[in-house]
Amino acid sequence: MTTPQSEITSETKERATTLFSEHQQSLHKKIDRMFAALMLVQWIFAIAATFWLSPRTWAGSASQPHIHIWGALLLGGVISCFPIFCALARPGEAFTRHVIAIGQLSMSALLIHLAGGRIETHFHVFGSLAFLSFYRDWRVLITGTIVTALDHFVRGLVWPQSVYGIQSSETWRWLEHAGWVIFEDVFLIISCNWGLQEIYAICERDASLQASNASLETKVQVRTASLREANERLAALATTDPLTALPNHRALIDIIDKEIERSHRYNRPASLLFLDIDHFKALNDGCGHAVGDAALIEFGQELQKGLRAIDTLGRWGGEEFVILLPETDGELALEVAERLRASIASHLFEAGGGVRITCSLGAATYSQDALSRSELVHAADRAMYAAKKLGRNQVRAVSDPIVNTLDSAIESSREDIATQGTVEALARLVEVRDDYTGEHTEGVAQLASQLAKAMGLDETEARRVSLVARLHDIGKVGISDAILRKEGKLDEEEWRLMKLHPIIGADVVSHVPSLRLTMPGIRGHHERWDGRGYPDRLEGEHIPLAARIVAVADAYSAMTTDRPYRQARSHEVAIEELKRSAGTQFDPAIVEAFLQVFERATRREERGRAA
Repeated sequence: MTTPQSEITSETKERATTLFSEHQQSLHKKIDRMFAALMLVQWIFAIAATFWLSPRTWAGSASQPHIHIWGALLLGGVISCFPIFCALARPGEAFTRHVIAIGQLSMSALLIHLAGGRIETHFHVFGSLAFLSFYRDWRVLITGTIVTALDHFVRGLVWPQSVYGIQSSETWRWLEHAGWVIFEDVFLIISCNWGLQEIYAICERDASLQASNASLETKVQVRTASLREANERLAALATTDPLTALPNHRALIDIIDKEIERSHRYNRPASLLFLDIDHFKALNDGCGHAVGDAALIEFGQELQKGLRAIDTLGRWGGEEFVILLPETDGELALEVAERLRASIASHLFEAGGGVRITCSLGAATYSQDALSRSELVHAADRAMYAAKKLGRNQVRAVSDPIVNTLDSAIESSREDIATQGTVEALARLVEVRDDYTGEHTEGVAQLASQLAKAMGLDETEARRVSLVARLHDIGKVGISDAILRKEGKLDEEEWRLMKLHPIIGADVVSHVPSLRLTMPGIRGHHERWDGRGYPDRLEGEHIPLAARIVAVADAYSAMTTDRPYRQARSHEVAIEELKRSAGTQFDPAIVEAFLQVFERATRREERGRAA
């Protein structure tokens, strides 16, 4: 089945021609070697034939070999040796083929001569031509035909017995023999052309198959390369943080496990640093996530500058990073951590147009502080959160006694730190609007916290009361400066607006999940025990406990602090006012508890002076 011509490209044709040439060259070399062996055999056969077929020469009663023997020996050698030499020295060349053709047909002439011109020996000519057709080169057949025709013509004129076996012959006789040879040539040449066409068609198919295979192989290689790249990308994604290009959480776990195994085997130390960027949420919220991402990348790059080649820096998650320090004890780990902290603190980050960033670091060492990967990471994390609690932008080792002291608080430190930061931010917002309110709320928070504990509330409830007190006036951010800073009494409309601040404050904290439990206390801190307060006119114990406590602390602080429209009252006057308002404005039980708090404080002061 041949390939359609329309499907054969120029490259395929060129390749087919090359294959065809290579095939012909290989074929010609094989046939050259075949003729080299054939001519050697024919030469030996010619010598043997002289003994069997040629007459002997008699001299009296003695005889000797006919001169034909020596002629066959010498002439056969001349005819055979040069073609054999060419076949061995220059195989595959056109010159060699034509030399072999001349030699082969000359050997046929010699054999005809040695046989005395017997007709059956003429078939050797046809056999020689048939062998020459193996070359599939019609020019070689023409050469052999010319040699045969010339031989018959010359010897037919000079020595007809050597070629025809008769003493004399007609001059046209050579034409008869030449005609038979040409007759054979026609069919041999046709056969050669058909053979060449088949070979070329096979070469075209091979070229097409090679082209298809090459194309397929190229596609397979491209697909394999793509799959390899995809696998490499997947492997990289599985172990590399896509933002910072550092080892991710998963990769760090594997790296730490291997280092701990190595440290255990050779009894060598290894330290771990746990880092967290300070106030990163504020940077993200204030400047945008793009700036935050850029800061994370630059943070990792700056840290990497201060590490050794054997150290591993990776992103643990969010703004948290981990550094593994092989062959590093606790003392050296603290030195490295402090150097990195100072480097970060002094670096001006390009993110956001140039910002300063600090970080808190915790350090732990295997096997001094931990015996497993999870213990080591947890220990460094504890130390880092201790650094956070102690003011940030510092380094703490887990072996530091202060870390153990803070452990109970650290259990909920992540949420506590976030909540406390939000509370401070909101309180600061009120303070910026009104200096008095800022100082006032801090004093109220201290009084309310003492009062809650004096009433026997647990730590959680006391903390919630403290938060309500710290934020009870947050709603004043929605009140205009003209009202907040007015030195005289408020008119009716101004007072109506001022009464909205508990509602505004409750609404503000409702948007902070960790502060939503403070909403009832903030909204109700101006309610009255007799139900004549605002904004919901709640009465008695329907008023949230935190609101009732804050109301007493708020009233006392307000009376004993200078206000824009009046001077501060004395402690005794404020106490008397609380007593008079117990049961109407304030919860009597809370007023009683408040008085006991001051009585105990007074007795402690007196004992202290007496001592």
